[in-house]
Amino acid sequence: TAVARDAAGNTTTSAAVSVMVYNSPPTISISSPAPGATVSGTIIVRTSNAHFKKFGVVGLQFKVDGVNLGDEVTTTPWAVSWDTTLVANGNHTLTAVARDGAGNTATSAAVIVAVNNPPR
Repeated sequence: TAVARDAAGNTTTSAAVSVMVYNSPPTISISSPAPGATVSGTIIVRTSNAHFKKFGVVGLQFKVDGVNLGDEVTTTPWAVSWDTTLVANGNHTLTAVARDGAGNTATSAAVIVAVNNPPR
């Protein structure tokens, strides 16, 4: 409701208005590398979400096979460097978890890539 008051002190209260608040978690997706890509050496893993500010994203944790890939990223660009030589050749699953200021989280769809580094 709203209350209006004039100079003489008279007040009028408006009719009530119902408001529904949705606290939805941020949405996220990995834009690079592409699903099914073959990767080697050090690559950049990044997200495509330009709407992070709208969702109030304050942190982004990249993961390889469910294990954190470095520290949580807290600033743009929302990306991380991945040294693929630290994992075995074969398929690996990349995900990213976005966290907003209220503590809501959302996990991206999995992106499966093939690591193919030459033997050492």
